[in-house]
Amino acid sequence: MVMRRITLFTFALVLPLLLCSCGRKQPAAEKTPENAAAETAKVETKTVKRMVSAPLPKAKRAGKDYQEGSLKVRISAEEQEASANQVQSSEDHSNVVILDKKKTSQDKEDAGAEKKTIKKSELHRRKLWTKPAPDSLAARLAKKNPDKIIRWNPKLLLDGTSGVRLPDAALSPDKSLIVFIETTGGTNGLRGSRIVAFDTHTWTIPLLYFLPKDLIRKTAFIGNTGKIALLCSGQSELENRDSLLIFDLQTGETVSSIPLPYPASRMTAEETSGMLYVTEVNSPDIRVYNPGNLTNPPKTFQSRGPNPVIAFTNRGKTIVTASGGMLEFHKTSDLRPLSNQKLPKDLTLEEMLIVDGNICLLVPSKLDRREGICVLNGNIRRFGENCAGILSDSFEPETFFALMSRKGEIVQFALPSLERKSSILPEDITPKKQGDPVKVFSIPHAKCLAVLDSNGNFYLLYRDINGRKWQKELLFSARRD
Repeated sequence: MVMRRITLFTFALVLPLLLCSCGRKQPAAEKTPENAAAETAKVETKTVKRMVSAPLPKAKRAGKDYQEGSLKVRISAEEQEASANQVQSSEDHSNVVILDKKKTSQDKEDAGAEKKTIKKSELHRRKLWTKPAPDSLAARLAKKNPDKIIRWNPKLLLDGTSGVRLPDAALSPDKSLIVFIETTGGTNGLRGSRIVAFDTHTWTIPLLYFLPKDLIRKTAFIGNTGKIALLCSGQSELENRDSLLIFDLQTGETVSSIPLPYPASRMTAEETSGMLYVTEVNSPDIRVYNPGNLTNPPKTFQSRGPNPVIAFTNRGKTIVTASGGMLEFHKTSDLRPLSNQKLPKDLTLEEMLIVDGNICLLVPSKLDRREGICVLNGNIRRFGENCAGILSDSFEPETFFALMSRKGEIVQFALPSLERKSSILPEDITPKKQGDPVKVFSIPHAKCLAVLDSNGNFYLLYRDINGRKWQKELLFSARRD
């Protein structure tokens, strides 16, 4: 009993003390410079820094291309959102990186790379990089982004139709610039296009543009004016027709555009005048457009058969067409026919090249697996086996290059004998990359061939220091989506 009273008395004394201590606030820890630094360090360790590319310049259309008329139309919020989603789906720039040139150069200097003895083979390889002429197209465009380094790789898609989406590429008349066309966007919805300019002297990208609503199929340089022609496909019920655009690489603007009332198949530009020759699918009609004024009705003439291939000779004064078993010559000024010569009727032609003004070379499509044809002084001779529809002039005199179907073989032929002078199997040359060539350009100032293959690899082929074996310099490869 006594112990119980003592316990109750003790609890009564301790209880108020416990209640007071629970309600009392604890003093805040004093903030010192050391404590602040520690807290900042904790926050920084949880922050992940991402390298983000600078926003890409969107190509601008001329104001007149956006005139909708005076009729006002109300668009619902759902329709606006659907339209915005379509445009956004084509705006994927994950394969483009834009860096600051000064900072990148400084980082390399800070790395303190050790100087090594340069081998003769390395000195020979460096000759692929040359100084552009001051008046060249590449030199003029290099002034657009002098403080930027632009890096781009085409995307390698594995979903749906696998591969790369590079519908076309073209070389400028002065051979200082290559333009690549890349299709952007998914398999459904609106698709856009990216225009990538590649300098053939420095092998860098001076500029690129993004057209979110234009699906470009073909491109051609309009002389050395800095403008290119773009043949585009329609993508909606309202705009399901092909269209022809004139785009200025220096300003990034669409100078003019017109819808085409027919499905187009080929587009060729004459280097001197810049006039555009557009053919219609499965038709002998050839329409001639003036890029300076697309709104003028085009001049029209016909070839012997449908889907003709077109080339020019006599410094652009003579048009040469080949189709339907006939090689035809027309005067450029008034399209008057001059002469013709019979060709094999069962030959489906893919490309034509005129060398030295009087040697006409023609190759069939890859599917035909036929020999090429050389027309000289009225005589027809054959060359190669299983030609694959690609011809290129040569940086070496009295030769030309043609693509064969076997393993993407590029063969150099001598002129006028048509003997095989050398053979190149790009897949077997280190670094080994698989893919059949789809574009082959001869670059005389670098003494090499610039090749784009079906898997999005772009490389240079050049002879070794002894002038015997062919070497490869890989410039870019497709990256996976």
